Amino acid sequence: MVRKPMMLVALSVLLGAQMVYAQEAEEAKPVRFEAFVKVTESTSGEAGDAIQVRKPGAAEPTALVPYKAYPYGTVFTLANEAARMRVNVEAFTYATVRGPAKFTFKSNADWTAVTLAADYGDFSFSVDDRVQPGQFQVVTPLGTFGSLTGRSKLQMDPVRPGEEFGEENFSFRLISGTASFQGKHFTAPELTQANAFTGAEASAELTELTGRVGEVKLDLPSGAGKTTEFPLQPGSSVKITRAKAKGSDNWTVSVLTLYNNGKAKNYFAYVENRGEGFRTGELFEEVFAEEEAAEELGEESAEEAGSASTGDDFGDFDDGDLL
Repeated sequence: MVRKPMMLVALSVLLGAQMVYAQEAEEAKPVRFEAFVKVTESTSGEAGDAIQVRKPGAAEPTALVPYKAYPYGTVFTLANEAARMRVNVEAFTYATVRGPAKFTFKSNADWTAVTLAADYGDFSFSVDDRVQPGQFQVVTPLGTFGSLTGRSKLQMDPVRPGEEFGEENFSFRLISGTASFQGKHFTAPELTQANAFTGAEASAELTELTGRVGEVKLDLPSGAGKTTEFPLQPGSSVKITRAKAKGSDNWTVSVLTLYNNGKAKNYFAYVENRGEGFRTGELFEEVFAEEEAAEELGEESAEEAGSASTGDDFGDFDDGDLL
């Protein structure tokens, strides 16, 4: 008669221990990055000085020393397409870069958060799945990638003063893992595997986004604290224009969303930082309903949309010999 209660007590203790263990296992600790940026692979082609580094506080850049560790804040410049390198900030977190490119890594005081500031170049990222949201982010001229894990590819053309961005000068593809993107007057809060989109920007006044692979779900601010959702599918696009009145720091923003057949869905405008009494963010017109768009597209357009997602838009996003 005594055995059964004792067995129940032992079982409850065992289950309790398993529950405590499970709770402890869920409390993942932030990954600690390396105290330095480590160059683990590099090639400069025929030009031995095609990769230049400028350490924090240094007046002039110097040639890269392969397999060397550099402090955070070092600016790396790759002069041409023959220049390639791999930079590690943690054993399983690194960026493979192909020139021409310019970038720098920055870290907080205890090396639990790292930011890659990318001016231009071709980047292949591999981020440890243990990295928690906010620990690794990539800042670009078009916006910021946060919560980045897994594998992804980013391509950006250099920006030259006085010149406008060319078409599709910004391309991003998430191969695996997670990512979010905060752009100028738009957000992709949760990019999924096999999502890809391109962007073009003329100065600070115009941004155009185009869907390439999958469905990128966008949140578009529409004024007075409101947000409009738009699914960026292969061939569909979003055009955002901005202007500032003299003496004002607030942008006047207009947004146009287009299906992949060129038909408009939304068009609205608003002024930043206006209170709810200013009705500048209302939907002006829904020119083309979603159901009507699907019917008009038909099978032929659907096939064209499918081909857009499997084309060679990212054919030059190879990993090279460094991965």
